Amino acid sequence: GFAERVGGDGGGAGGTEGSSQFRDVLWLGNAASAAAIAAAAQDAVAVAAAACRGVEPGRCFLREAVGSQAHIDSREMRIWWHSSVHLAELPREDWLASRRLAVSSIAAPVLWNGQDTDNIFHLLVSFLGRLWLHAHSNFPDALRSSPSGDPVLIYVFDLHPGRPGMFGVDGKPLIPGIWAQEFLQLAFPGVKITHVDELAKDAPLIFHTLHINLVNWASWVLPSEDLYPPRISRRFIGPHPLLTLMPQAVKRALDIDEAEGDRAVLIVRRSPPAGRRLVNERELVEELRQLYGLTVRVADLSLMLFAAQVEAVAHASILVGAHGQGLFNLIFLPAGGGVVEVPPCGLALALVYNVAELFGLSFTEILDSSCDEEFMAKFQANQCQPCAAREILSSGRAPTDLDSANVGDCERLPPACDVRAAQTVAFNNVSRAASIIQEAHAEAEARRAALVAGS
Repeated sequence: GFAERVGGDGGGAGGTEGSSQFRDVLWLGNAASAAAIAAAAQDAVAVAAAACRGVEPGRCFLREAVGSQAHIDSREMRIWWHSSVHLAELPREDWLASRRLAVSSIAAPVLWNGQDTDNIFHLLVSFLGRLWLHAHSNFPDALRSSPSGDPVLIYVFDLHPGRPGMFGVDGKPLIPGIWAQEFLQLAFPGVKITHVDELAKDAPLIFHTLHINLVNWASWVLPSEDLYPPRISRRFIGPHPLLTLMPQAVKRALDIDEAEGDRAVLIVRRSPPAGRRLVNERELVEELRQLYGLTVRVADLSLMLFAAQVEAVAHASILVGAHGQGLFNLIFLPAGGGVVEVPPCGLALALVYNVAELFGLSFTEILDSSCDEEFMAKFQANQCQPCAAREILSSGRAPTDLDSANVGDCERLPPACDVRAAQTVAFNNVSRAASIIQEAHAEAEARRAALVAGS
């Protein structure tokens, strides 16, 4: 999904744009940095402003027109659903005048990206997974520490100020969040993360190589923006061989040895104010310990340091929990491990299943569950129709293929009808739930033993 044709637009599968790469691009910075140079270089700034056609400086890039083009041209490129940037191409004389505005330059390739959430699933799909594959193909040195300490690749987060949750009360960016930042430092030691406002301190500046990372389906590793995507079975092609290396790189950097684990059942707790809390969690734990003799640990991963989260999951055999972003830590499970999802209201979902399939881990679900009365009252009052995930086969022919296209199942589902809005989830039959988990644990242990025997 990232184009490598210098000076042109990139194309993804189905004609969807993935990224555009450009050489020698001028960025004036934000409004403050642009205003600071206006008095000293009025003519050049006027040319730049005219080229950007009223677009604020931080949303506009300038470069010399390619080929025989002799007029100003501007195009819009959407980097996220609600956020666009513009590229203006200038005749050579105007370009040279504008280029003299630059006070600094960046030699390392820059990826300019939009994002609007720190949700782990979305980060895996549209940021980390995508970047991992792109780095493997184009910037393998970004996956290693640079001997000089300089970044091999710079990743710029361009956050939309009008979106909620983008910035804290102190004005500092909240995206991509601590989880993703620590993940990236470990798996991508040659990549530097920065934000537009931080970069603007050195503007106006020249990017020697700029990739504008366009919003698209083609290059994401799974459908991300579908409310209820289908389950995408990879049983005929297997897990993605490169993506499975990504969590291994994190564990290796943290010096985590899976063999030191206790092969426990790790239950992911969701504490208030988070919704989808398991109300009979204690009864489940007692049954697993007393009836089946299993080692059971319960943890709210959101309260743990990143390294502790990774170690807790890597030392377990299976991960169990209500649907939520904590379950996507399943990527750190040992080979042969599995995840057991408890979807709200007994309605089968797809996101956890799809990540498990992509990373080669076993998936089990417990559908005999109920939601809290308040949610169900609203659900019934709105005459909601459940939308259970359907299963489809991967369209890929090889393990390296991805299924990322927008399918659009239940796109118009009202928020009140989304079962993920439930506050609590309860097992209707704790004994049956414990039995399902015990079976999943036994199967994971058998797979693990087979892998050890075959190694």
